Amino acid sequence: MKPLYIKGFFHIMKKNDDTAAISLYESIGFEDRLYDFVEDEDIKMAVYIETERMMIRSFTADDADDLYEILGDDQTMTNCEPAYDFEKTEQFLSSFCIGRNGAVAAVHKDSGKVIGYILFHETDECVYEIGWIFNRRFWRQGYAYESCKAVIDYAFTEIKAHKVFAETIDAVKSVGLMQKLGMLLEGIQRSHTKDTHGQWLDLYLCGLVNPKA
Repeated sequence: MKPLYIKGFFHIMKKNDDTAAISLYESIGFEDRLYDFVEDEDIKMAVYIETERMMIRSFTADDADDLYEILGDDQTMTNCEPAYDFEKTEQFLSSFCIGRNGAVAAVHKDSGKVIGYILFHETDECVYEIGWIFNRRFWRQGYAYESCKAVIDYAFTEIKAHKVFAETIDAVKSVGLMQKLGMLLEGIQRSHTKDTHGQWLDLYLCGLVNPKA
């Protein structure tokens, strides 16, 4: 399912005080948002995508409660890491999701609730990693596919990514979704990572090259 439209994003250099450009972006609907810069990153990127049922946007501090419903749930986090407490969720939201633009929020349009966390960041030049964790009350309804498909389309059309890849220890559901998204299984790292119970599991690597590359 393709996005209905993509409003886009804009870059602001931390050493550049271009008030005229900022005013222009605000006049056409962009939100004025201040980010704290971390390490040596000079650019921050705001993301906004809409699909039929979902809105994909940058995280804000107000998303802590909804994110905790996802990351604080033991069943949801089984294939990831031990469930977060609320304090760790807030720290992760501030330092990674917002501070480093490492992920975007998948928002259910009808309710306005953040129902998914989508990892989306550049790991090498023009190469992006994608991953997802959704609130289990919204599983098996197509929300993860709809949201991730929109992010991949955005990566290829708007920021000209060369490749998007993902990795998982879930050989059935997650790999199946990756393949539905058009990714190819590129490799398996045997007995590579532990689950939350300490069991060694294989890691499945999938990727998709921009068809226009």
